[in-house]
Amino acid sequence: IYLFLYSQGGEYSKELAPFALGTLYSGLEDYSLETDYKQAIKWFTLSAMEGHSLSQYNLGALYSEGENGKPDFEKAEYWLLKAADQKVISAYQSLGVLYGVVKQPPDYKRAYYWTELAAFKGSPTAQYNLSVLHALGQGTTKNKESAYYWALVAQINIHKSKIPKEDIDA
Repeated sequence: IYLFLYSQGGEYSKELAPFALGTLYSGLEDYSLETDYKQAIKWFTLSAMEGHSLSQYNLGALYSEGENGKPDFEKAEYWLLKAADQKVISAYQSLGVLYGVVKQPPDYKRAYYWTELAAFKGSPTAQYNLSVLHALGQGTTKNKESAYYWALVAQINIHKSKIPKEDIDA
């Protein structure tokens, strides 16, 4: 795959070929090969260094989960921030989780900032997480009304994503 994509040339071959291989080894997709953390990191890093935003996000996600369940906070933060700089909404959401769950002790102010950003960009998961932050008063003032609001928005958006587009347009 790598040789085929790379041989196609063009400005994207240095990004897409290693991204494709990283995806195959990562276990992040249903069509992945047997998961090989080190191979996934190797290939995503090659692509991420070329500026590929999804490779940067995937590296952040892999480092956040960690090899054998041991997260590497600094590397996860580095790559997720790179992806966030390129407006990857999933990176915003993951940064919220990184600061609120992975980082010990948690940094709820940063968790709130990134979660809110992803929520306003339409991420149902971030909208739900924002409702939890409001309900618990983590990174913000405890506010039951805001917690309810964001839980409702998340539920509506989750439900909308499961309705076929033709039924929404009808």
